[in-house]
Amino acid sequence: MKREIKFRAFWSDTLKLITDFNNEYVIDACNDEVFIVNQFTGIKDKNGVEIYEGDIIVWSGTLDGCIFNHVCEVIFDLYQWCGWAIYSTQQKSTIPFGEHGCNPNEVNIVGNVYENKELLKTN
Repeated sequence: MKREIKFRAFWSDTLKLITDFNNEYVIDACNDEVFIVNQFTGIKDKNGVEIYEGDIIVWSGTLDGCIFNHVCEVIFDLYQWCGWAIYSTQQKSTIPFGEHGCNPNEVNIVGNVYENKELLKTN
């Protein structure tokens, strides 16, 4: 399986997306701490939009006849799932992407943790 390795970046001081970010700058970005760098997960949402670490998604589906909508943050979970996962602020739990977890065809990107942090607030 071949996975595309690419990144996006935000300015550290303003938390705004850098639209002309070049993947060759990743090493400098990490060393200088001028950028916040997010890796592409290799996964796309139900609309074909690339999902990056730090994205905020709405996971909608049906479980045991009940409809649910969870607002989640995309993370790399090194300890529990050893891969890309989502953290549900509502459930306070981490769920993996894939066969035994969150189906990418059921998610929609609604923002990111830098520009839209308010989306993760729970009631």
